[in-house]
Amino acid sequence: MKLLSQKDNNHRLFLTDNILNQIYNNSLFLCEKIIRNKINIRWTNFLHPKNIDEQLIQIMKQSGCRSVSIGNDTASEG
Repeated sequence: MKLLSQKDNNHRLFLTDNILNQIYNNSLFLCEKIIRNKINIRWTNFLHPKNIDEQLIQIMKQSGCRSVSIGNDTASEG
């Protein structure tokens, strides 16, 4: 992410991994790394409807997340 944010002055990224937050701690870890490394990037992503709470939303916002998409296909248990 850091290299992408520096290359060609690119400061936007769209993550298309709909399981970003399926392992809750991994989501927090990613956001904390972005913040700690002062990566200047705005990003959007897909989220699974499970494992979304106020803490995750706040840290995602702090790390540069500006929007999320939750599709009905991500609600599938299987």
